[in-house]
Amino acid sequence: MDREWRIVNGVLFALYSLFTILCSTQIAEAENFRCKDSAITTAAETARLKSAQFWTDTSLPGDWYTPCQIHVRHAQHSGGGAASFRFEDGEVFDWSMTIEGPRELLLRDVIPHEVDHMVRASLARHPIERWLDEGCATLFESAEVHLSLRTTAAAVDASIVRKEWLESFDYPKNSDEIQDLYAVGFSLVEFLLSENDAKILLEFQREQTSIEQRLSQHYGWTISQFRTKWDLWRRNFSESQSVLRCECSGRTKPLLVIWTANWCGPCRLLWEEWNSDEHLREALQDGFHIHILDYDQHRALAMQHGIQHLPTFQTRQVTVVGFEGTDSLLKQLVPTPLEIDSLTESTIAKEKSSPQTSVDERKHEREKRPPLSPLHFLPQLLQKFRQQRHQKERQASSKI
Repeated sequence: MDREWRIVNGVLFALYSLFTILCSTQIAEAENFRCKDSAITTAAETARLKSAQFWTDTSLPGDWYTPCQIHVRHAQHSGGGAASFRFEDGEVFDWSMTIEGPRELLLRDVIPHEVDHMVRASLARHPIERWLDEGCATLFESAEVHLSLRTTAAAVDASIVRKEWLESFDYPKNSDEIQDLYAVGFSLVEFLLSENDAKILLEFQREQTSIEQRLSQHYGWTISQFRTKWDLWRRNFSESQSVLRCECSGRTKPLLVIWTANWCGPCRLLWEEWNSDEHLREALQDGFHIHILDYDQHRALAMQHGIQHLPTFQTRQVTVVGFEGTDSLLKQLVPTPLEIDSLTESTIAKEKSSPQTSVDERKHEREKRPPLSPLHFLPQLLQKFRQQRHQKERQASSKI
């Protein structure tokens, strides 16, 4: 019996060692991404949520049917990546991503850029024009990249913005033209966001009519007017214009722009309340990234945004004109706990009334569950072996 026990113990120990090795090389898997590097999957999941929040003010409605495999190639050049997927019958699938470059740049710029391509593909459900697709994805890169692209775009001839270029889904063949595509595409997207919010630009991408029809519908321009207005805007670019768009990197709170002026009586009342009312300061500073613009210093920009009365408070969701006291302002800008509770209750009620999960959804849920490690079953094997050993020992004792 002792010899048999030693043999079994040796076998179990070998199995345990093998299982440990297998588990130590297991691929890190998040809800929507797979990679050997867990920091890569975490960065991708974070970028997915950030992109969806920017375009729709909410997360995507569900997980992708199968996770996207991320292939990493470490290199010392400036970094780059490619996300691939297929469109068919209004669905998007076969997710894959290859990224290459120094790890720091992959986490900071490449992953957010490539993931945004995937998020908007999920939202639009069809290919997007190349300048528009790359320009939007570049929003999620760092301020350093943005500055470089703005500098490049400022030197490009405005005549590049023509019908054929705007409607192309392909990359140019020349490397200099590709560089111009990225720079001008990013600049045009920033310009469109200075004119209207991200939801309008998302609708612009979702529709499959011609560029000229979409420009007319959402912005009231012809292609020629679009080019002229953008050219004037980029020549008068300033940091104050930049804050009215999305500086996505590094911002965790929504933007609140406050328009004010020294000669404005209600503005003076606002700042008196700001200095004396700690509740007002904390509520706004905790809830928003605040940027203050002086009306007299930015008259042209104020006209573009329809600012006619002061003070004016602008977020992506709401515009509040005038200041009638702390309570009135906060009620319009910041949801109260009662409103949040009401929203939560309605969400719960909606979930309770939703139909039962379909067979396909249950299959999806099973596929999303991580496979059980072989070590999960090891305690059961040991317990079963001990029971069998004790049973044989009792049988042997009874015979004696």
